[in-house]
Amino acid sequence: MEKISVVTGASGGMGYYTAKYAGERSAVLITDISADRVERTLRQLREEGVTCEGMVADVSKREDVKALAEKAHEMGRIIAVYSVAGLSPSNGFPGEQIMKTNAFSVVYVNEEFSKYMTGGCFLNVASSTAYMLPEEKLPLKVFDLALTDIGAFEKAMMGMSEKAGMAYAISKSFVKYYTKKSAYVRGRGQNNRVVSVSPGVIDTKMTQNPDSDRAKASSLSFCALNRIGTPKELAFSFVALADERNSFVNGIDVLVDGGCFCEGYNGMNFRGQEQTVTAEEMAMKK
Repeated sequence: MEKISVVTGASGGMGYYTAKYAGERSAVLITDISADRVERTLRQLREEGVTCEGMVADVSKREDVKALAEKAHEMGRIIAVYSVAGLSPSNGFPGEQIMKTNAFSVVYVNEEFSKYMTGGCFLNVASSTAYMLPEEKLPLKVFDLALTDIGAFEKAMMGMSEKAGMAYAISKSFVKYYTKKSAYVRGRGQNNRVVSVSPGVIDTKMTQNPDSDRAKASSLSFCALNRIGTPKELAFSFVALADERNSFVNGIDVLVDGGCFCEGYNGMNFRGQEQTVTAEEMAMKK
């Protein structure tokens, strides 16, 4: 039976390279919300020699995710699902849409694909923003509802999505937390792994705008490599962690930020200067 990897948000930089690298070891099913983007990405991947199929889906809608999982199952044995799709306030998306795409979709993907997966890996994409909010400020009791009462979870999370910046911070903090909490559930009986990656400042559409200039400058002041990351680098991290040869890596989040946080970066401050604003204060303003 053919091995299948699934990539959501595959038309973006990180999604595209994730599909390309995953395609070195399996066939790939890609998805995005736009038919034009799916077709363009399929052409590009096939030119690179990747065996792939595509499907238009909005992963913030459970029925779309259910259909995506069924299609992947029909194609072969699902070995990895990469939840790369995500939205940012820096690109003008409202809080409600950010919460649904960043948080709810991860739950839908993990639950719907679990019906067909054994011995595979869920790779969830969080964000370095998840390291900026103090844990005592996180709604952990609400996060836990994702495993027991999805309706109550969605209602409570939507109540925290009025401001786009906070919706982003909460949604990505949830992904990091959910990865840890769901590992036991996914592993027992089905032997599936759950891992997340928290990218730092990466050169994507999310950061290629004036609203991201401060974060990029702050990151550069702390990064020993004196640059921001690239989509290729992050995609390689995703695929390496999901690789079957990494079969004992489970239930963790990996911060991939070039070493900025270990030097004191928090998203807003500059190395050698007194911190004047916290990440939480910035999120509340947006």
